[in-house]
Amino acid sequence: MMSQSNTAELFAAMRGGNTGAVRALVANDAAVAKSKSDLGVSAILVCLYEWNLEMLEILLAAGPQLDIFESAALGKTTRLEELVAAEPELASSFSADGFTPLHLACFYGHHDVVAYLLDRGADPRARSRNDRAGTALHEAANTGQSDILMMLLAHGAGVNATDSNGLTALHLAASKGFVDIVEMLLGVGAIHCNDGEGRKPRDLALENGQLETVKVLDSAVAQCDLSGTVPGRELRS
Repeated sequence: MMSQSNTAELFAAMRGGNTGAVRALVANDAAVAKSKSDLGVSAILVCLYEWNLEMLEILLAAGPQLDIFESAALGKTTRLEELVAAEPELASSFSADGFTPLHLACFYGHHDVVAYLLDRGADPRARSRNDRAGTALHEAANTGQSDILMMLLAHGAGVNATDSNGLTALHLAASKGFVDIVEMLLGVGAIHCNDGEGRKPRDLALENGQLETVKVLDSAVAQCDLSGTVPGRELRS
């Protein structure tokens, strides 16, 4: 069993960007690769969240048994299937920092994992249990996962669901300039609404210099003004 001091040293080394110290700690005790922070978030997920891929590689090289959240975030489909087969409720569980496996798989773009979780009953409308309170659709839109977004919508994801800041998937996709996703969302009834600060998706696109996205949104608003309906509204379930 790893010591608390080793865990503390590992997270201190990670915070300080000391790759050599991380490597030495893992070499001395492979179990340290399964360390969790005081908040219960694994060192593996922390590395992934911070895109510290070198440290992540060191931890994974120690061969730790991945949990459901690590498996989802890393796209380890076989391991995730094993875990869910043994404990089906894991497909809809929440991590220490409030995410479901589906949230993580959507954010990191793991299509096969998303498909498996949805098939096992994961709820695409579930909100993260943290200050963001977003859905899996927010995660997919935020990182430009168009195929995953389509899959979520086909399984009943709420296209106009807002997070704690009033942001919809359309806001997020527009802010990043993901034109294909913006067009897709508009096509299934996404509303050009204000977020919690009174900003529309167009405003966020303009703030971030996404001029092609601005054109797409302007065209959609113009069509709405002419027809009196939101483009694609008839396609919503």
